[in-house]
Amino acid sequence: MNITLANFQLDAIRRLMEGMESDKREIVLKSCTGSGKTIILTHFMDEYIKSYGGVVFVWLTPGKGELENQSKKKMDRYIHGASTKELSDIMTSGFSAGDSCFINWEKLTKKGNNALKDGERTNFIEWIERAHNDNLRFIVIVDESHQNDTNDDIKSNSWRLLSDIL
Repeated sequence: MNITLANFQLDAIRRLMEGMESDKREIVLKSCTGSGKTIILTHFMDEYIKSYGGVVFVWLTPGKGELENQSKKKMDRYIHGASTKELSDIMTSGFSAGDSCFINWEKLTKKGNNALKDGERTNFIEWIERAHNDNLRFIVIVDESHQNDTNDDIKSNSWRLLSDIL
């Protein structure tokens, strides 16, 4: 499905690209509910992956819900040919250049989750180490949409982009 981005969304993508080219390690995208932040970010991720090799995006979501699946489905719908993964995909095959990985933080870190345990299978940390050995660079997006700031009349959500922290 192709969509036409509004001028403010295109401007946000341009500004995110500029921010990533600066020496900043943290960029915040904050906008009103319903303004298309997920669409902005998925288009930004696609543009960044096409412009720079050897990068992996990791999109972390909070809570017990299925926010990571919703975001992944939006990217799959709007960015044709995107390499999107969930935690189960990563645990099976690891990270590859150009991946956009959607992970629920609570599911990754919950007690009893095998993703972080040492064992017969490669764990999440080992997959990160392998990716680093393959010279892949990580950009982490922290979805803070359910930690709303409230102004008098506007509810806003934000995403935080963190470069090179894994």
